[in-house]
Amino acid sequence: MPTLLVALLVLLAPGLQAAAAPDPLQDEPGPWLEGSLSNGLSYVLVDAPLMSQQVLFTLLPWGLLDDGAGQTQLAHLAEHVLVRSVDPAMDDLMVDGIMVQGETMALTLRLETYAPPDRWRKALGWHADWLAGRALSEEALRLGLPRERAQVVTEVELSTRSSFTHKWALAAWNQVLRHGATHVEVLGAVNDVSREVLASELAARVVPGPDVFFVSVGPVPQAEVLEAMQERLGKLPAKAPRHAVSGLSPEQVREVSAREATWDLPLGHYMEWYLMPDEGPLDRVAADALSAIINHRIAQRGSLTQAGVQATAVADLITPEGRWMLLTASLPKPEDEALVRRVLGEIVGGLDALPEAGLVVGQMSSQLGEWPDFRLLRESLASQPGVEWIEAMQTLFLLYAQINMGLSHSELPGAYSGLSAEFLQAFAREHMLPARRSELLLTTGG
Repeated sequence: MPTLLVALLVLLAPGLQAAAAPDPLQDEPGPWLEGSLSNGLSYVLVDAPLMSQQVLFTLLPWGLLDDGAGQTQLAHLAEHVLVRSVDPAMDDLMVDGIMVQGETMALTLRLETYAPPDRWRKALGWHADWLAGRALSEEALRLGLPRERAQVVTEVELSTRSSFTHKWALAAWNQVLRHGATHVEVLGAVNDVSREVLASELAARVVPGPDVFFVSVGPVPQAEVLEAMQERLGKLPAKAPRHAVSGLSPEQVREVSAREATWDLPLGHYMEWYLMPDEGPLDRVAADALSAIINHRIAQRGSLTQAGVQATAVADLITPEGRWMLLTASLPKPEDEALVRRVLGEIVGGLDALPEAGLVVGQMSSQLGEWPDFRLLRESLASQPGVEWIEAMQTLFLLYAQINMGLSHSELPGAYSGLSAEFLQAFAREHMLPARRSELLLTTGG
C-alpha cells in the first residue's frame, strides 16, 4: 500500500494525543496482546470493537536497506509480486471484498489485508500462504513478474515527479554505502530481476521466525484470532531469513566521508548522516526526539518549500554496521543543492540550543504511553478519510517504535519518559557535529 496509514498518522497525530485516556495501560487491562508462537513468529493482537474490518499485517525484516549488491528495490518488487499473488487477475487490489496491499520501507516489508469480519479467516490464509511459500507458483511468477516490474517503475516515476525521492534515495544509499556502488540503477535493477533470482530470494526471506511480526487489529475477539493463528501460522516450520551481506567492512561503512554517485532518476538528491551511539534505549529515544525537532525546524524553512524541495530527518537508518541520524532532501534543480546544504547546515548548527526539547519529549512520551479513546477520536475526526482504520494506524505506529527501539510495548513509555531535555541537549551537542557528518550527493547519470 503506498503510504495510506503513514499519511493518516501524520494527519491525526494531534488528535491521538488529545484523545488519550488517563493511562489505561496502568489502570486497567489494555487491548494490546503480544507474544510469540512455537516457531518463534511474534504477534500483536489488538481488540478494536469500533472497527468494521479486521486488519491483518505481516511485517518481514526485509526492507530497502537489506537489498543485495545491484539488487536495488528487490524487496519492493517482492512486495508487489506477493500482493498480486492472491489473485493475479485483480485490478483494484480487491478480492472477494477483501483489500490487499503492501508497503516496503527502510527496514521492513509489510503485507496487509482489510477484511469484513465474516471473511477474516480467508485473509489469514493468504498470510499463511505467503509465509509458507505457497503463494507463488513458477507459472504465476512467469505471468506476474513483467507486470509488477512495470508497476514498480510507474510508482517510482510518479513519486519522482513530485520530488518525493526519499525512499529511492534510501535504496541508493544502501548500494553506495554498503556495497560500494558509484552508479545506482533504481529503475534498471527492477527490470533486470530474473524469475530465478526473485524466487530464490522469496524462499529465503519470506519465512516465519522471531523477526517476523503478525498483527491483527479489529472487532474479532483476540482469543478467536489467537486460536486460528496458532493453527494456520504456528505450525509452519521456523526458518532463519537470509540477509544481504555488505560488500564493505563495517569500518568502511562507518567512515566519515563525502561521496558522489549517479543514478537513473531525472533529479538529484542530497543526504547527510551522523553516526549515533547505541548503548541503550536512552540513546535511541534521544535520536528519535532529535529527529522530531529537526523536522519541526525544516518545516519552518519556507525557502525549501518555495523551491519545491522535499526534506526530512529520520533516526531509523539502521543497518548491521550502525544507527544513523539521516537528513535527506530532493533536489528538483541542480542549483537547489547549495540551498539545501545551507539550510540543513543552519538547522544542524542551531541544535546547540533546544528550547522545544521539553515539549517534544513530553508529547512523544504521551503518544507512546497511552491508548487513545478511539470513540471520542472518531467523533472529532469523522470527516477525515481513513478514520475507520485509526486503531490499526496507532498499532503500527507503536509497533514500528518497538522494532526501531528494540523495546517491548510495555517498555516504550518508560524509555521516553526517562529522557530529559538536559540529556537531549548534551546528546545533540556531542553527536551532531560537522566533523561527524557524512554526505552523499546523487545526480542523474549513466
